[in-house]
Amino acid sequence: MSAPSPVAASVTVDISGLERRFGPDALLRAQGLFADRVGFDSNYYVTMDSGDTHDSMVPASDFEKGLVVWDTEYAGYAYRDPHVRTEENPNAKPKWFEVAKEARKESWRVYALAALVGRG
Repeated sequence: MSAPSPVAASVTVDISGLERRFGPDALLRAQGLFADRVGFDSNYYVTMDSGDTHDSMVPASDFEKGLVVWDTEYAGYAYRDPHVRTEENPNAKPKWFEVAKEARKESWRVYALAALVGRG
């Protein structure tokens, strides 16, 4: 049996209008800031039996490319498992990125706009 792939948060958005308005450099800067925020907000809900999945997010991610990754051999299982242990992290939830997105989408929208205009 092969090891599951790491968990990566994936959102696709058409930014062509924003690129024309703000320019590619501003978008790259904002993308990095936004991915960093998404990763840290999502990590709040990551299961932490050993802490390895939680701790893998920063070194496995490439925020400048907009990529947020949890890279342990069991991250995919932990992400989808509905039976999350909460002893180490009482906030832990399955599908932690989706939980964070639902809880913080409005603050993410405001943060993304601030990052675009240079106030993030």
